Amino acid sequence: MAAELIIPDQKERSIALDPAKSFIVQAPAGSGKTTLLATRYVELLSYVSDPEEILAITFTKKAANEMKARVLELLNTKAPSAMRARNSDEVRKWEILNNPNRLKIQTIDSFANEVTNNGFGANNYRGYSISQSPWLLYRLAAERTVNRLYEETPVSPALMGFLEFCSNDYARACRMIIDMLSKRDQWLEITQLVINESFEPENLVRLFNVLGESICQDTIKNLAQKLTKADEALIKMVEPEIPLTQSIPIITHALLTKAGAFRKRLTIKEHEAFSSKELKSRLLVWVEEIIERQLLADFVAIQHLPENIELKDIQSITDCCICIAIAATELEFVFKERREIDFTAIAMQAQSSLGSEESPSELALSLGYRIQHILVDEFQDTSRSQMKFFNQLTESWSDNDGHSFFAVGDPMQSIYSFRDADIRVFNEIKENGLAQLPVENLSLKANFRSDPKLVEWINTLFSVEEANQENQILSETKQTPSTPVLPKSDKAEVECFEFESLENEITSIVKYLLNLKDTGDSIGILCRSRTHLKPLIEAIDSHNIGWRANDIYSLQEEPLTKDLLALYQTLFSADTRLAWFIILRSPLIGLTLIELEMVAQQSDPWDYIKSNKLHELRLSRLHDAYLWANTNKHEFSLREVLEGFWVRLGGVDAYGQEGLNIAIAFFDFIEELGELAYDLEQLKESLSNLYSPPKSEDSNIQIMTIHKAKGLEFDHVVVPFLDRRTRVQESPILQWSLERKGLLVGAKG
Repeated sequence: MAAELIIPDQKERSIALDPAKSFIVQAPAGSGKTTLLATRYVELLSYVSDPEEILAITFTKKAANEMKARVLELLNTKAPSAMRARNSDEVRKWEILNNPNRLKIQTIDSFANEVTNNGFGANNYRGYSISQSPWLLYRLAAERTVNRLYEETPVSPALMGFLEFCSNDYARACRMIIDMLSKRDQWLEITQLVINESFEPENLVRLFNVLGESICQDTIKNLAQKLTKADEALIKMVEPEIPLTQSIPIITHALLTKAGAFRKRLTIKEHEAFSSKELKSRLLVWVEEIIERQLLADFVAIQHLPENIELKDIQSITDCCICIAIAATELEFVFKERREIDFTAIAMQAQSSLGSEESPSELALSLGYRIQHILVDEFQDTSRSQMKFFNQLTESWSDNDGHSFFAVGDPMQSIYSFRDADIRVFNEIKENGLAQLPVENLSLKANFRSDPKLVEWINTLFSVEEANQENQILSETKQTPSTPVLPKSDKAEVECFEFESLENEITSIVKYLLNLKDTGDSIGILCRSRTHLKPLIEAIDSHNIGWRANDIYSLQEEPLTKDLLALYQTLFSADTRLAWFIILRSPLIGLTLIELEMVAQQSDPWDYIKSNKLHELRLSRLHDAYLWANTNKHEFSLREVLEGFWVRLGGVDAYGQEGLNIAIAFFDFIEELGELAYDLEQLKESLSNLYSPPKSEDSNIQIMTIHKAKGLEFDHVVVPFLDRRTRVQESPILQWSLERKGLLVGAKG
């Protein structure tokens, strides 16, 4: 059937294979963009002297493995490009099929590590291992930074100001620093700029306010262009004496709550004009229209526009910049002590090894010569720091010299803003090209994945002009309409439901699943957050509906996990009193509260256990199991010791089959941590990454987060609880934006 499909953008796909040109390809979901990249990779193999001259970059190991598998699969086809590539392989004796590692398809972190290891001269991190738990290193650096507050140094006032900024909350101050250290490649240069200019704070005040005013004007103008004459007339009734651009922020703050929703009641407290009942009624109707026209986000953006800052604000920003800059220095000392680094350090070292964009190093010139072609998948998730890396690699390239740059992605699918992914990078490359290299724009529109009804529904949803605006300031981008390739199906439906209660929604979903139970169709239940799923899964289980899932339930707070951790603490912690009480009260022993009171009268619970083991079978079992574990804790692996301790206490019988699954997951987790598990604090922190074991029943239903579902295909998709929000993360202490007119930095207390 595939041969009969009409591909509406076949011309663009053919153009994208031209090895002499560079392209940035905007491709919507289901358009086969990764296949296009792999096809170009195969095409390029017949134009290079060695396969290592082609570098394909992805952002995850899974994506890199999938792309390599796709390239190898294409190489085995009868396509003309594959036949030419196999001929080159045979003539040049590459033996790619026998040695696929010659294909340079890797994550950007992996490539940065390679650049660092091959740098000329001394390498600061040679011989260091990559930390599996870098947050432990961040925590140590953060604590040392805040503790410098008690030293008499020139930075003490800044540290005092920073702690005051954090409401004198030591734990919060450390937490904020830890969060920033993981992304220091994004802000180190920025903090240095602020610190350097802080000696003339008046200049910073003026600079920030000028830039802030420019952003405010652009954002307000963007909304004003979307308003109708009727909108303007209504706003004029609220603020008749001032221009529209000045009245928009006033009415925005009057109509919106702090949570970013339109008020349901308007009172004179928000604006004196709201004393008019007629005007209030008209405004409430207008608010509903604004929501339908998808303009709420524009009003919320205005609500959060920067206000003019004063000298005291500059001092707070400077204190924060000095503090996290000190923390970055402390982290370097921690790296040297522990002989461990993180991926951010590797990326920064790699960029340093390549020199600057204006003055590339010998290594950068060498790599630019050896690497002829670069291909980047999921380019919408590129950060500014990563883009700088690509610019450094290609600084010596020029048009028509045999080099090419190829990037493919979809700004509508940008989901890594928390990692500093900036979709404006995508648009800037479209407009300006890459360094000295012109880049042509291509846009795909074929959708090979979804039924025409779904494609048309999405196209219609985003066809409303107000809902499909491009706004560089807000990092908003237009949706690229898709053209369905698959034939229409009479069974395909897109249904949206609104429920009065959570119970009604769950009942409806369960009924839907029961109707599909015996069809054999694949079903995906996709949620915004794991925490939303518990009541739905309980209802599904109560109806004996099988399902498959990974990483759904966190086991950190499970009673059994706490009991197992208590066993660990009796063996490896200096303070064991609380741990013994947890074990004695747990299903492993099951002492009553009255019995526990008797234990509490002893200075050491272990004395009570020893003195009563002859009279109490449970305590005898605990005594013998503990002696066995304590005797062998340095002879056997940690997993063997804890598992043996638990089994000897009767854990398998005490907790049942469900408990056994959780215990095995815990023991597997201990084994995976290796030597790191002997650090109690690290183990406690690491338990946040312990999830329920995979539920791998032979079922056609898969349950996962929307994030995990990216790129997967199902016959039926259920997206429940869209009215529920995900957990609000604590704002970073500093936020910044690189604008075309300069730099904007703000501190969040």
